[in-house]
Amino acid sequence: RHWFALSIVLILSMDDIATRINVASSSNTEHSSEVEEENNLDGLHAMRAHPTLVQILDHGESIMSSSLNMKRLDQKLMTSSFIPDTHKTLAQVSLKYVHSPIIFASVAGPLIEHALRLWWCDINDRPQDAIARPGSYYVTLDGHGQRDKHDIVLLPYLSMIGANEPPDADTVESDDSRMIRNQLVDKIGKSTMDLLVDLFASPPGSPNIRASVAHGLFNGHLQNELSIANEHRRNDQTGQYIIHPKQQLHDMTCALIAVLDLLASIEMSNHKRENTENNHVALPLKNYRPIFSYSAKLVREIDNVIHVMSPLYAMITENKNQMFQTTESSQSELQRNVSKALKSFATELETLKASRARIFQACDQDTSHDEYSINIIASDCGAVSLLFAEISSAVQKYVDQIVNAIEELESCEQRPSSRRRKQINRLLSVAQVHLDFYSFTTFCALLFVERRFVPISELEYPGLKEDELFLAVKRSRMVVSTFSKAKMMDRALKAVDNYSKGKAVKAIAKAISDERHHTSQ
Repeated sequence: RHWFALSIVLILSMDDIATRINVASSSNTEHSSEVEEENNLDGLHAMRAHPTLVQILDHGESIMSSSLNMKRLDQKLMTSSFIPDTHKTLAQVSLKYVHSPIIFASVAGPLIEHALRLWWCDINDRPQDAIARPGSYYVTLDGHGQRDKHDIVLLPYLSMIGANEPPDADTVESDDSRMIRNQLVDKIGKSTMDLLVDLFASPPGSPNIRASVAHGLFNGHLQNELSIANEHRRNDQTGQYIIHPKQQLHDMTCALIAVLDLLASIEMSNHKRENTENNHVALPLKNYRPIFSYSAKLVREIDNVIHVMSPLYAMITENKNQMFQTTESSQSELQRNVSKALKSFATELETLKASRARIFQACDQDTSHDEYSINIIASDCGAVSLLFAEISSAVQKYVDQIVNAIEELESCEQRPSSRRRKQINRLLSVAQVHLDFYSFTTFCALLFVERRFVPISELEYPGLKEDELFLAVKRSRMVVSTFSKAKMMDRALKAVDNYSKGKAVKAIAKAISDERHHTSQ
């Protein structure tokens, strides 16, 4: 209770100091805090978009909703080796606040971090990293931005060691140094580690529960909860009071409860090289794969862009809908030139799917250590990931416009005016241009990703230069934005026309054309 009280006093004191120091710019600060809070609520809300993670949340909910299950969790934590004896009382106190999400997370988050830190130090024979020392940091749960200064509990490797130190069975050779495997990964299992990384140490836009709460991003909610708790105590009310938080904050509590239940189920007495991944059957973890990692997000963007493009291929390529057929005489000279240029750029749907399959295979890793290497590569693909998202959005917008336009033309209730029919016909007349342009930009992005993930011996176009792919992706982002947002069709077509004449784009188009010619022979 003393530690809990100290934590609350420190939080309130820092808030008071910050308020007095920043009084001159309080309005800007408040706005910034609100934006940060909404961003973090979005990260928590993202958990509900993934069925495997929803199962984890449902498990936490099933414990919270039953007083009997809460008592069982309390008993499990008291007898488990996960919570150190010095912190068991703090764990019990935290469970009394499960209906106050930020109060609970303010205690449970650091408690989970400290307990995992002690496990990490014990299993890796690094007891000195359990506390801060002069000139040295202690190991933390997250904090990738400072991983060059200290170890991180959830990374699959420890800090780099000098090449002059003798290697052992747990050391992985690198170019100029050797990395030591984090034994904790082998102990608790890949699925458990994947879950912990998703919840606590993933890229921006992810839950990142401990960091969000500890860095004060939910302090507004915290002060409200403390006020209610204090009023409840001052009135000498007994029993559990209920706060009705936002769904995202409730989900955060469910996730923390599930994690406490999971980690308390792991026995660490004989810790060396004993995998316990299948020992805790209460949670559906057997097939859990990363959701918020760099590679997982990149894979979803690739999957989504091909998913939204499939209907466009179906409407234009497979069905040969007569509505999309236009005579050259009805096209402007600019449209004829662009259509002609893009014919050599057109990329089949199966080609995109084949590239996706090669990337997915490269990203499908069975160990945390191999997956970590893949994520390092994927973290450098931020621009291309944005390109996939922008293409998906643009294609979906155009497909929706086509569907609505066709419904207008076929409507028996109200025929469109002659002016509106001309607008619709113009929209449909450039459908092939849209398909050819978006399929090519998607393929450029896929080739860029392949070059980083797939062995060069398996690449379809090994002759393409790295700088050509980079420039093609850069230009594609610029032109996708112009083409999809331009209000005047001629401006959109001019952007694509200039794009098709670019050096890097022409080099990729030539490589595709040469490969087709070679295949046809």
